[in-house]
Amino acid sequence: MYDRGEPRFIGRIRLLDDLAQSIETLQERIKAHGKSIEDYESRTRVTLIDPMLCALGWEVSDPSRVQIEPRAANGWADYALLGSNGRPVVYIEAKASRRRSSTRSKRPSRRFPCSPPRRS
Repeated sequence: MYDRGEPRFIGRIRLLDDLAQSIETLQERIKAHGKSIEDYESRTRVTLIDPMLCALGWEVSDPSRVQIEPRAANGWADYALLGSNGRPVVYIEAKASRRRSSTRSKRPSRRFPCSPPRRS
């Protein structure tokens, strides 16, 4: 990603370039294979969400950084991104990119609190 010997801003530019390339790759994947993944949460996770998390530095195969299908306060999430203390900092709930109308829920998406709100 970025070499500690180079100036920090150059490393950040490289990181942003890598991220932009990952987004372009995922956009191409959606164009080429969108129909085969749009109705399936698991396919959306494997083909879109997992690669995006990796591009952002969250290696989904590293259980010290990412928990898959963790228990959360309001049920089960699909991912928990862990902070340096090993506690979740973000929960992610994945959905198929297009749900069938018969399974569409009228209720809003669940929210998973990670910690109490900070007071200033």
